[in-house]
Amino acid sequence: MLITITKKPGPTGMGTGTDAGGSRWKVAQQCLYKYYNKYERNGTGITKGTGSNWKAVRGSAVHESLCWLYNVLNGQLPPGLPEGVYPETFDTSNTKHIGMIFEISLAMGMQVIKNSTFEPEFEEDLKKQLAITIDRYMEHYQDELFNPKDDGLKVEQTEIYIESDILHKRYTARLDLIGKYGDVPIIGDHKTTGMHWSIYQKGLKRDLSLMGYVYNARKKYNIPYQMLINGIHFKSTKVFDVDFQRDLITYSDYHMEEFEKSLGKIHSDIDCCKENNEWPQNGESCMSHMVECEYYGLCNNPETEFSYEAKPSL
Repeated sequence: MLITITKKPGPTGMGTGTDAGGSRWKVAQQCLYKYYNKYERNGTGITKGTGSNWKAVRGSAVHESLCWLYNVLNGQLPPGLPEGVYPETFDTSNTKHIGMIFEISLAMGMQVIKNSTFEPEFEEDLKKQLAITIDRYMEHYQDELFNPKDDGLKVEQTEIYIESDILHKRYTARLDLIGKYGDVPIIGDHKTTGMHWSIYQKGLKRDLSLMGYVYNARKKYNIPYQMLINGIHFKSTKVFDVDFQRDLITYSDYHMEEFEKSLGKIHSDIDCCKENNEWPQNGESCMSHMVECEYYGLCNNPETEFSYEAKPSL
């Protein structure tokens, strides 16, 4: 397959949508006090108080590398590359050219690591894990990437922002990719996790964020999109290993109506909290799959001004 670079360099770095489809409201669904601390307090939210940040950085770096892998395959290079180093046409039957595509996508993920704040002792492991992940991803899906057929994933665009009004509130959803999986039009979402995939995938069908992505895209383009989960499963952090899993989640019109109703209830709850100046804490969300909420150390420590027990002035 020949790939001619015809598109101008695109933006670098992962952006953040206002509501990212439904993730802002999913936080309110989990715990209204967490929502208050993250989105309402002083208008800007607060710094997370606990938990390891390096795994989040790893996820962001993988997202960025995959974004640029597919961008290059669609004929777009990132800005800032040295002139004359990369060809104007990539030949995917040429192993040297495939190595260059790997080099470009890896460099964009490395830039995320460089620009992020996390525990410094994890830096070298992060870089190694990113390189292994992208290398194995390209090997695992090599036929689909470099000799595409009709039954695989075909990426049309990456990092798409969609703005829409839902229930009189403005949404900005950031989609990882839009394309087709076989003949099914899909929104693609890269999911990185260390959790066993059979456990992780159970909650995805009703995930408010995923439903929000599909809802926004259908509303914007009038195309019956479904959701493709492009899963990257980190099986171990000590002896690093990674595998890949994809799941196609289908939504009917009923699911989209259900999303609207769920969103309406969450909006009502938030409006009620604002009116009464009370933001209830949901203790059941403090731990999820044996992992602390990132705000646990703040709102459960009575010595901090953000403690729920300390009842700060809201």
